[in-house]
Amino acid sequence: MLKYFFIGTGLLSILCSSLPVSAHHSHAMFDTAKRISISGTVVDFEYTNPHSWLKVNNAADGSLWSFETNSPSQLLRKGIKRTALPAGMKITVTAMPLKDGRNGGQIVSVKKEDGSTLAIEPEAPAAGYAQ
Repeated sequence: MLKYFFIGTGLLSILCSSLPVSAHHSHAMFDTAKRISISGTVVDFEYTNPHSWLKVNNAADGSLWSFETNSPSQLLRKGIKRTALPAGMKITVTAMPLKDGRNGGQIVSVKKEDGSTLAIEPEAPAAGYAQ
């Protein structure tokens, strides 16, 4: 009987330890109903966990914008490598803006100067995203 208790407790702890991971991602800080487009120059592409970041100088007014995107493993599955957005490249970012009005958002896509587009997020949040 004690053997089954320990097996059950072990399985329950494994199950419970995975719950925070599934609840981690939230789009609550982004206005998922809106899209903005910022054209400018890549300052830095931080290909890091848990989220990568793209920093862009806005061509219109010189302001710095910071855009959050997926982890390197998720980006790599979409064919986006660390070298995809080098500093100095001219791009246009389409993103879901931050609700508080700061210069940033969640990337939906990036159009590169050669005309190619990196599609990162779906047009609407996928089912299961916390909002």
